[in-house]
Amino acid sequence: VIPAFANAAALVHNVPGTAAGVTMSWSREALVGVFNGTITTWNHPLITKLNPFIYLPNEKIKLITYAVSSALTLLFKQALAKFSSNWTQAGGDLSSNPSWPAAWASQGRLLKGSSWDAVVTTLLTTPYTMSFVPRATAISRALNLIAIPNNRGNFMVPSLEAVNDAALTATFDENFQSDILDCGREKSYPIVAFSTFVVRKDLWTSAAGCAALNATLSFIRWTASDTSVLATVQANNYIPAFPPADSRVVEALANIRCNGVVLQPLPVVVPPASPAFNPIPVVIPVVAFALIAAVVAVVIFRKMRNRLQEMKSRLNDVMVAADLSESIATFDLQKMAFLESLETPTDTQKSCLRILTTLK
Repeated sequence: VIPAFANAAALVHNVPGTAAGVTMSWSREALVGVFNGTITTWNHPLITKLNPFIYLPNEKIKLITYAVSSALTLLFKQALAKFSSNWTQAGGDLSSNPSWPAAWASQGRLLKGSSWDAVVTTLLTTPYTMSFVPRATAISRALNLIAIPNNRGNFMVPSLEAVNDAALTATFDENFQSDILDCGREKSYPIVAFSTFVVRKDLWTSAAGCAALNATLSFIRWTASDTSVLATVQANNYIPAFPPADSRVVEALANIRCNGVVLQPLPVVVPPASPAFNPIPVVIPVVAFALIAAVVAVVIFRKMRNRLQEMKSRLNDVMVAADLSESIATFDLQKMAFLESLETPTDTQKSCLRILTTLK
């Protein structure tokens, strides 16, 4: 079972005098009461109290249903059972068969259509009728809708946003099962389920049967892997079960065999080819770095050489100064000894002696 699209049962009506596009509101209690046969007229208090601005006369409610078994009928009956225990207690079943309370038929209020288009045609040509039809049919035919409350109490019609809001709650298990009926989100429409493809995993049949199965699988794969599908599906008033290019569906298709052969194998992932190596982007930065490093090294070398030469010159000056100082010191000591040996030195000689004594 592979989910394809989110589908919704839209409630529609034909009450004469109601302008096109006017939406009526029904409570869950009223909806179940109409279908189990306890509410039979349009002016029933449970209907009129929610529609004070719509004229609802004392006319019998006529129900139009699909004449054969359908998944939408099953979904709608499941919703009635979930909305109220009165559905099953009053004898309502949970089958896809078009079986409804006998009171409808005995009172001449049950009409049937052999297709959904036939249901719509009967609705539009028969006053005081109501029905449930696929959402896409209701939208494309611009039928007057009946809003019903979700389990948050918000009255909703099956708009694209409301159905998509319900679909977003899906948490598929390994068998792609997920219940989104009356899911409980704030802005979701309550009567929503997934339309599914049912395919046997292992089928033994003729070559023509395998070809037909492969064509079906190709279509399923297209719906799940082509990103253009989303716009196509929404343009036809459907909501896809999976986001575009969802790998889960493709993986599921790879497990389906016909006569022992996998018809839709997983695509072979070819790694992208490595681009040809171009040395220029690597060589140019390396050469540039080497040149800069060489220039910096030359500049540093020259500065160090000049510094060494300057230090050598200063060292020579210090050594010369040290030798000179030693010579002067030796000379001064000799002269000082001479001046001290004089018995009657002159004033000049005395001054020289004082200076030499101080220097000593």
